[in-house]
Amino acid sequence: MIERICIYLLVSLLLPVAHLFGNERPPNILFILADDLPWSATGVAMHPDLPETSRNAFVDTPALSRLATEGVRFSDAYAPAPICTPTRRSVLCGMTPARQRGTEFGSTFDPNQHLTIPKALKLANPSYQTAHFGKWGESMAATPEQAGYDVSDGETGNVTGDSADPKDPKLTSIVTERAVNFIQKSAAEGKPFYAQVSYYAVHLAIQALPETVKKYEQRGRPTRHAPAEFYAMLEELDHGVGQLLSALDSAGITDNTWVIFSSDNGGKEYESLAPNYLESLREPTSVSARQSANRKEPLEADLFYGLPDNAPLRGVKQTLFEGGIRVPFLAKGPGVVPGTFQRQPIALYELLPTFYELAGGTEKLPDELDGASLVEALKGQRLSDEERTRPGLVFHRPRTIKGFGKGYSALRHRNYKLILSWDDKGEVSKTELFRLDHDLREAHDLSTSDPDRTESLRKKLLDYLAAVNAEKPQDRIQRKPAN
Repeated sequence: MIERICIYLLVSLLLPVAHLFGNERPPNILFILADDLPWSATGVAMHPDLPETSRNAFVDTPALSRLATEGVRFSDAYAPAPICTPTRRSVLCGMTPARQRGTEFGSTFDPNQHLTIPKALKLANPSYQTAHFGKWGESMAATPEQAGYDVSDGETGNVTGDSADPKDPKLTSIVTERAVNFIQKSAAEGKPFYAQVSYYAVHLAIQALPETVKKYEQRGRPTRHAPAEFYAMLEELDHGVGQLLSALDSAGITDNTWVIFSSDNGGKEYESLAPNYLESLREPTSVSARQSANRKEPLEADLFYGLPDNAPLRGVKQTLFEGGIRVPFLAKGPGVVPGTFQRQPIALYELLPTFYELAGGTEKLPDELDGASLVEALKGQRLSDEERTRPGLVFHRPRTIKGFGKGYSALRHRNYKLILSWDDKGEVSKTELFRLDHDLREAHDLSTSDPDRTESLRKKLLDYLAAVNAEKPQDRIQRKPAN
C-alpha cells in the first residue's frame, strides 16, 4: 500500500512538469468515413436553420447523435469529389482531385510519391501507430502499406463490401471489430494512434440483418425515398460507430481522442428508370439479387439505382451540385465546445494538415497541399481568408460517366458557389453562380445579375486549374496500377 501511495505521489508531481515541457501524450485520432451517405440522411440535423429538413427522423442513429451532442457539426462540409476514389486519394494526400491528373477511378497520380496522412503523422511524431480498415478504393495506385499505414485490410473496394455472409452484411461488424482491437492494443501499449475506419455502408448493394429490416418495415412509410433495407443498413453502420466510441470509453482514452465522422460523397436517389427496384430488394436474405458478392456487372450499372432523397439539396452523387458533394461532418475532441454548429465551409482534403497539427507537427508542409489546418475551426474559431491560401474550395470533374453531363468544375468561395460546365473540346459551355446561404437548393442562377462576381470567381477557378495542370475534358488518363 505504501509503495502504491509513493508511486501515485511521484506521478502526481511529474505530470505538471511533463506538461510544462510539452511531454503530454499526443492525441489519438479516429476518422470514420461512410460511403455514399447523404448530407441529410441521418437522425442528426446538419444545419442549425433547418432542424427538420437537414435530418431524417425515420432512422435511428444514436451514436451519431452522441457525436453531435458531445462535439461540433459543420453545416458546410464537402467531399473533394462526387465519387469515391478521387475523394479517397484527396483525403489521403491533402489535395484536390484537380492536382491528381485523373478525376475518375483511373489516374496517373501515385500516392506513394506524395505526403499522406499516416506519413504526416509519423513526421509529426514517430510513435504514432496507423491503421486503415474497410474500403480502400478503386484503383488507388498505391497499397495502404505503400501509403504509410502499419495495419490495413489491403486493397479493398466496392465488391469487397458486398458481403455474402448473412450474419455480417456490408462487413460492418468485422470492420468494427478489427478497429476496436487496434484501439485496444494501442491503448494497452500506451501509443498514440490514427485509425481510419472506412465503412462499406451505405454504398450499394443494400444489405442488412433481417431483424433490423423488419424493424423499419413495421414503421410504415418512410419520410424519404428509400426502402427499409437502406434504413436498416444505416442503423447498423451507426451501431458500428457506437462500438468504436465505447471502445474509447472502455480504454479510458475518450478525453484524449479526436473523432471525426463524414462521407466520401453525397447520396443517390431512386430514379423512375427503376420502378420495380424496391420490390426486387425484398428477399429473405435482404440482399439484392443483382448485387451479389459475385456479380460481374460494371460499377456504372449502379447509377440508376439510388439511395435516399437528398432534399433539401439539389443533385446527387456524380454531380457537383450540393447533393453530390456536401456531406455530414461531425467532430469531437479536446477543446471542442459540445453541441455547437460551425458554418465555415471546409473540405475533407484539409484533414491532412489538420491531423498533422493535432499530432504536434510544426515543420512546413509541401506547397502542393490545398487548404489549411482546421484545428481552430474545430474549436469554434473562424479561419480567415489569409490563412486559407487557395482561391476557395475547388472541385473538378471534367469528364463524367454517361448520363451526368460532359464535365464540371466548381469553386466555393465564402457564401458563393460557381459551377462551370465543360464541352468535349475543353471550352466552358455554361457558367452558373449561386448564393448558398440564401439558395441552398441552387435554384437561382446569379451569373447574369452579378456579372462582376461571376467573372472574378471564374478567373480564380480557371487560374487555379491552369496552375496545377488539371485534367481537361479531352484528356484520356491511363490508369496507374498499384505495384
